[in-house]
Amino acid sequence: MENTLIKRKPIFSKLWFFLIFLFLVILAAVAFTTYYINSAIAAPSNQNNEKIFVIKEGQSIVEIAESLKKEGLIRDTLAFRLYARFACKGVTLSNPTTLLKKYPQEDCLSGNIQAGTFKLSTNMDLSTLEEKLTKGRVDSWTKIVEGLRNEEVAAVLAKNYGIKEEDFLKVAQLGYMFPDTYLFKVNSTAEELAQKLRSTFDQKFTSELQQQALAQGLTLPEVVTLASIIERETRDNGEERQVVAGMLIKRLHEGWKIEADATVQFALGYDEVGKTWWKKSLTAEDLQKNSPYNTRRFAGLPPGPICNPGLAALEAVAQPQDSEYYFYLHDNDGKIHYARTLAEHNTNKAKFLQ
Repeated sequence: MENTLIKRKPIFSKLWFFLIFLFLVILAAVAFTTYYINSAIAAPSNQNNEKIFVIKEGQSIVEIAESLKKEGLIRDTLAFRLYARFACKGVTLSNPTTLLKKYPQEDCLSGNIQAGTFKLSTNMDLSTLEEKLTKGRVDSWTKIVEGLRNEEVAAVLAKNYGIKEEDFLKVAQLGYMFPDTYLFKVNSTAEELAQKLRSTFDQKFTSELQQQALAQGLTLPEVVTLASIIERETRDNGEERQVVAGMLIKRLHEGWKIEADATVQFALGYDEVGKTWWKKSLTAEDLQKNSPYNTRRFAGLPPGPICNPGLAALEAVAQPQDSEYYFYLHDNDGKIHYARTLAEHNTNKAKFLQ
């Protein structure tokens, strides 16, 4: 019987071929990834083309990335979003496991991009862009909410623009520092900030509104003072403001005391216990505060505004709603309850404030 030679398949050579192929694939992937990363984080141009770039308050990283791409300030939106997400304190490329950790937003680029106006250039890479977007604002957005005293407005502006609070208080006229969202230069002076808030008041409180307010039998200073009370005494921008405005105007004209707790809060000043300018729980002693601003004790309007009212409060005084009511209160959920007589008001107190 003839010996039959069986040829075996070169298993080792196929395994070797596979390993080489796998190595080349990995090498190609690494090379492509490296090329992509280097390309994506690089400056989009060698030209130093400066552009003014604005980030609005509340814009998301996605929106910012799309705007940067549209302006030709980055090469790739995904790369910017990833960079913003992973450019955090503690992340190092030499230790890839750091990328897997969860970091507080304030420790990452995504949590430190500022709203405002920036001078950017097309020859900036992502690292330089990061520095600019977190520290290089030309101007910045600031929101002044309705119903603040000038001291509270000064604190906001001092924090955002480095001014001295006392400098702002010297030039700011209470009642006329209009609440709005502003874009100020980061090196603005206290006087410039106050002038802008005042000019916005003059622009928003139109001559038409002023004429309507004068028709209520009030002077313009009285209108602003009453609007400031409405701002602190009401909880929404709808019908409630107009009803309360109509009610307080009626009480004024009929010689009643306004009896607005907000005026007592203003007269008391800063509450050290609650750390607020607006003491929340007023005592019987508080209500007897000897101050011309205390409308619980003295008839008529206080000598001036108690806060800076917004447009809705000014409109409420200019366009009050007539009603049969003379009294109101808010329950613990903030809902308002009206009354025609003191007896009805006392019933509401017993029902809603216990």
